[in-house]
Amino acid sequence: MFRCTRNLLCGGSSVMEACFQCGFGDYSNFLKAFKREFGKTPSKYNPPQGNSSYIIVFS
Repeated sequence: MFRCTRNLLCGGSSVMEACFQCGFGDYSNFLKAFKREFGKTPSKYNPPQGNSSYIIVFS
């Protein structure tokens, strides 16, 4: 799931692409799992195109 977040933050994936990259076959289940894990929907993690001012920190 962290890989999906990284790809969304970097703008390398759409939410739908991240869904399938994480092995979810159902978009609805991905949204629920993502929100349960991170407390936000994937679209909240998806930065506007062209914005490179995000810092990614994973522990």
